[in-house]
Amino acid sequence: MATIADVKTTSFEQHSINVDPQFLASYDLRTFDFDLNGKALSFAGVSTDMEGQPRDTLLPDIGCDEFTPAGNEAVLQAL
Repeated sequence: MATIADVKTTSFEQHSINVDPQFLASYDLRTFDFDLNGKALSFAGVSTDMEGQPRDTLLPDIGCDEFTPAGNEAVLQAL
């Protein structure tokens, strides 16, 4: 099985990240995960998300939904 480092060596996957998107539900593929915010590449012709909201033109979110994560997210750095 390839690691994320192995996958990133291909030309199409060099910007890949390994993150659990923490979807809101199995039937609701929206996320507010801080690690996905502003990490996508902008593509001409993709100007709105799945809800018809404008995509950020410089730093769109990964996935089909633009979102703003909560400002008070805490991340565990070590145990």
